[in-house]
Amino acid sequence: MATYSHRPMETAHIAAGNHVAAPGLPAAEQVEARFYVTGVDVLAPDDTRIAVAFGDSWFEGVGSTTGANNRSVDVLNRRLKRGWVVNQGIAGNRLLRDEVGEHGLARFDRDVLSIPGVTHVLVHLGLNDLGLPGMSGGPPVTSGALIEGLEALAHRAHAAGLKILLATIGPFAGAVHPGISTPEALAARREVNDWVRASGTFDAAFDVARAVENPGAPDHIHPALDGGDGMHLNDTGAQAMANAVDLGTLVL
Repeated sequence: MATYSHRPMETAHIAAGNHVAAPGLPAAEQVEARFYVTGVDVLAPDDTRIAVAFGDSWFEGVGSTTGANNRSVDVLNRRLKRGWVVNQGIAGNRLLRDEVGEHGLARFDRDVLSIPGVTHVLVHLGLNDLGLPGMSGGPPVTSGALIEGLEALAHRAHAAGLKILLATIGPFAGAVHPGISTPEALAARREVNDWVRASGTFDAAFDVARAVENPGAPDHIHPALDGGDGMHLNDTGAQAMANAVDLGTLVL
C-alpha cells in the first residue's frame, strides 16, 4: 500500500507508465494529493533543533492556498532562524480513535519518535475527536477522556527526552458540515482548553484558540481568518496560528 496524504494543499501530476526520462507530462492528471514519499532526511549540525508538528488538518494546512506553502507549519519554519519543524499533520486525524489514519496515540512512535534528531513536539489534536463522532455515528468523546489522552502523550514525549508543546483546540462552531459543532462538543472544547492553559503538564502551551477566535463569538473562527468552512484557517489564520508559538519554547 502506498503512503498517501489526502489534503496536502499541493498539486501532484499522475501519468500511466514509466516516465522517468520524460521531459514533461503533458497528459498527466492533476490531483491535490501526495503519494509514496514519506519524508526526506537532511544532514544538519548535531545541535540543530528538530520539532515535529503532530496533529490534524490545522497543521496539514487545509484552508490555506494550494501550492503557496502558507500552512501554519510553513510560517513557523520561516520564523525560525535555525532548526526545522517537520509537518506530521493529517487532516481528519483524531487522538483517541482511528478514522483518517491511525489515531494519535497509536502513531506517535512512528511519526514523532522515529524522526532523526527530534527534540520537540508540537501537538494540535482533539478537534476531530470532539466534532467527528456526530458525523460517523460513534459516541461523543468527553473532555475527561481527551485530557487523559493528551496526558499520555506528554508522558511518552518526556520519557523519550522530548519537550512537548500543546495547542489549545481551535474554534469550530461555524462548521458548515452538519453534526460537528454540537453544544456538547463546543462545551468540551472549552473545558479542554481551560485545562491546557492551566495544567502545567506540558513544557509550554500555545493558545491557538485565542489567536484565531472571533472576540465577539469565541467558539467561532474570526471571519478574516476563516478558510471558508467555519473550521479551517485561511493563509492569514495559519499565520496567526504560527505566531501563537513562542520561539523561546523551542530552545533546548
